[in-house]
Amino acid sequence: MAVKTVTLFFYFGRHIEWLCSSGKGTTASNYQSTWRMVSKYLDRQAEKFCLSAITEEWVQGFVEWLSGRGNLKASSVNYYLRYLRALYGLARKEKLIAFSDKDPFRGLAPSVPPTSKRSLSEGDLDKLVGYGERPGVKAGRIWARDVFLFLFYTRGMCFVDVYNLKKSDIHGDYIYYRRSKTGAALQVKIVSEVKRLIEKHGNPESEYVFPFLRENKRGEGELDEKSSLRRLNRHLKLIGKELGITQPLTTYVARHTWASLTEACGMNTSIISQGLGHSSERVTRIYMKGMPSHVIDNANEEMLNRLVRRKKKKKKGKNKKCPFLGKKETRHRINFRQR
Repeated sequence: MAVKTVTLFFYFGRHIEWLCSSGKGTTASNYQSTWRMVSKYLDRQAEKFCLSAITEEWVQGFVEWLSGRGNLKASSVNYYLRYLRALYGLARKEKLIAFSDKDPFRGLAPSVPPTSKRSLSEGDLDKLVGYGERPGVKAGRIWARDVFLFLFYTRGMCFVDVYNLKKSDIHGDYIYYRRSKTGAALQVKIVSEVKRLIEKHGNPESEYVFPFLRENKRGEGELDEKSSLRRLNRHLKLIGKELGITQPLTTYVARHTWASLTEACGMNTSIISQGLGHSSERVTRIYMKGMPSHVIDNANEEMLNRLVRRKKKKKKGKNKKCPFLGKKETRHRINFRQR
């Protein structure tokens, strides 16, 4: 197929197929959703429109069409544009588009309003930790609460990575895995709370750490990741209402909560960034390359001790805040900034 005749339909399809075969189903679904929207915009030209025909005017028209639909928020418009731009960038790397051509996406991303706060307060987290001690709580809600806490204790691990987490990913006192979204290799220390949750839900007949996430009550095969997430979030929202937590409780709130509470302990933003596996953040790429895992593990332990476990009593007359990193950890941070 000649370079100039490569269609957007073909290129989207090939990339989605590659993502699926690489086990990146969530990312593949994001590209599939983007293609569905692009094909609606192209209408009858959907299967014939060429990559080389993407111009600044065409992208601007696509953005205006998305914005004018009335049922999409600015964040949704940005979502479709981001994946279309990523695909265009891949085509450039494959030399299907000349690098000399002007980037048609430059300066066209819509402004996205600030995201509302999605982290729990210390008090709300306490309620959730104690929720499992209540008598008569349904199994589904206990499972949802336990997964939420597992996500929190493992430095904001994403649900899809917990869904796919296998016993073979555990070696000694650490969990080793690759973040599904970015492919970043991460290792997380198994703190005491995580160990208890793993032991609580262990099933010798399953290769997965949390086999109940795949259980289908209807008996029609395994529950896929999206269906499992929806079920879990339904239970979490009910738990939130029961506990009087004002904002909707979801698995993503666990990730925000870990970041917020760790920041409240004075931890460096770069440590939080790498702990979350944000490979796309500039501060991670530049300052955090090679950051020892124990630095992040220590930050996590410090936050848990100060804000969650509360094993150490506060001295009378002093409202002791979470300290900044110790000398060794601070030295790592300074060294990275000097590069």
